[in-house]
Amino acid sequence: MKLVESLFRTSRRLSLALIFTAWAATEGHTQTVTGFSNGITQLAYPSSITAGPDGNLWFTEFVGNRIGRITPSGVVTEFSVGMSPEAGPLSIAAGPDGSLWFTEFYGNKIGRITTAGVITEFGVGIRGSANLAGITAGPDGNLWFAEISGGIGRITPTGIITEFTNGITGSPGNIALGPDGNLWFADGFGHKVGRMTPSGVATEFSAGISANASLNEITAGGDGNLWFTEGEGRIGRISTAGEIVEFSAGITPGSWPYSIRLGPDGNLWFTENGGGVNRIGRITHTGVVYEFDAGIGGKSPSIITPGPDGNLWFTDYYGNRIGRINLVTPPFASTVVEFYHSALDHYFITWVPDEIAKLDAGTEIKGWTRTGVTFFTYPAARPGTTPICRYYIPPGQGDSHFFGRGPEECDATGQKNPSFHLEDPQFMQMYLPTEGVCPANTAPIYRVFSNRADANHRYMTDQARRNYMVTRGWLAEGDGPDLVVMCAPQ
Repeated sequence: MKLVESLFRTSRRLSLALIFTAWAATEGHTQTVTGFSNGITQLAYPSSITAGPDGNLWFTEFVGNRIGRITPSGVVTEFSVGMSPEAGPLSIAAGPDGSLWFTEFYGNKIGRITTAGVITEFGVGIRGSANLAGITAGPDGNLWFAEISGGIGRITPTGIITEFTNGITGSPGNIALGPDGNLWFADGFGHKVGRMTPSGVATEFSAGISANASLNEITAGGDGNLWFTEGEGRIGRISTAGEIVEFSAGITPGSWPYSIRLGPDGNLWFTENGGGVNRIGRITHTGVVYEFDAGIGGKSPSIITPGPDGNLWFTDYYGNRIGRINLVTPPFASTVVEFYHSALDHYFITWVPDEIAKLDAGTEIKGWTRTGVTFFTYPAARPGTTPICRYYIPPGQGDSHFFGRGPEECDATGQKNPSFHLEDPQFMQMYLPTEGVCPANTAPIYRVFSNRADANHRYMTDQARRNYMVTRGWLAEGDGPDLVVMCAPQ
């Protein structure tokens, strides 16, 4: 969303180029970063990036006027057929229909691209010169997008567009789904955060935000709050009730925090550029910040997003590349990968490399694709952990799997459901919450139940994603006010 930034900061475009070659990482670990440029047209200027439903990353080329797809191994394919000339594709998000949806800043349209590369544009219902910016999937099965000219738009998967302007006094530039089931947007010109209900009622919040904060991006954290970047060297946190706290300790003064996303490790990751500062930052939910600049080489980072492979990915605007940050797995831990079967509407998780390889290959076990959701676990017991069992639920009752937290739930599940097959009483090791509160340095895991005859459960660290599943009729399970079922290592 570099053009959005240029409107908020100056009339010139600032560099969005970034490519890492090495990292000095947190807590004594080393993280490597890889850049990919092969297959990207010269002067394409990659802008926004998101994980797709097909296990790949999808990105916009703002100047190149294309949509790009990059596999986790770095193979790039570009698509342009069906897009208007000089449309200026800006922001991109995965939709509930299995397609990717993007905004066209110059074209003043919303675009849809299938995972096969078929592009369709929708413009009816959008005001002239709306200056479309951020886009996100909503809780209602639709896509929602920000209009810098002073509005929020909604588009159904069939292309019907509705705009909302009442209650909006500024210039929404970025938008995200909140853990409360509402849409939250960052207002860069008005220096406010806005909340919009799915019915279109807008509320704005500014108390607690510093003057001339120049908000850039906003995202849901794993703690039930929203987190946003401010152009004057700060990260903000806003509760769903509108209470705002700003963090600046650990952030280089004069830097320009820009993009922010919840990472696969349960922390918030953000980019910094401007003021001679070009870094990637990480902030915990308690506000502890780490910054990294080793290997950046004076470039300027842009949009960052978690990938389907458990790593972080980013766009390198002027460098004309896509970067991958290979996150270090905590000592003794493994990465849990989530898969989805669209025909069954079932989810499945595993950390076992052989199972992951077979699901990815799709030959022995067909129909499963990665969702992009990952978290960490321990394959073997560690101090303070408890065993998580894995049951197979037979056909007729679900043809799926259930992961019980601790011996008590596992034993109770077997006694209540004698037909369930206990595949492993210690499939993985996790921490248990105390009245819904996870121990320090762990991430909450949320669980939802499909509440159907074909029983299925889904596990995730993102509370907003959990709440979205609840809107689809799934039941939230767990302890405490936030309904936490277990806790993952970080």
